[in-house]
Formats: sequence, C-alpha cells, structure tokens
Amino acid sequence: MGGGVAILNFRWLWRIVEKVLFEQRTFYGIQALVKFILLVFVVFLIFRYLAVNPIAFIVGVSTLVVGILFEAFRESLPAERKGNT
Repeated sequence: MGGGVAILNFRWLWRIVEKVLFEQRTFYGIQALVKFILLVFVVFLIFRYLAVNPIAFIVGVSTLVVGILFEAFRESLPAERKGNT
C-alpha cells in the first residue's frame, strides 16, 4: 500500500513540475496543494478502513525515496569505485 501511494505521489508531482517548468504555468501550484490534501485523505482512508500495519506502510512509502537516494549516490561515485575499469 505504502509503495503504491508513494509511486502515485511521485507521478502526480512530476506532472505538476513538468507543467510549471516546461509550460511556464503557475496555476499548478494550487494543484500541488490539492494533491497533498487528497493524498492525506487517501492515507486516512487506508488506515481507517483497511487493516494496514502502520510500520509496514511507512517502510513502503519510504522505500521509493531511499531507492532514489541510493541510486543518486551510486551514480555520483567515480567509475573506478563502481567496479567499472
């Protein structure tokens, strides 16, 4: 559940950032606020109506962020440290 919410959040956030940066539209700042409110509501519904372990949910949400940070760190290493010669 947590991983799914995180993926939906990042996809929706990417679409908003894409509109703001590439199409120079400032209206999408309001959409970011609406996205946040909807995500909070979805998380509330998940905890309210489904039997979800909160710790497992938090781990699921954070795995996407940890994976992105790990890959960014790995790519920042010199080629010799990555095993490439």
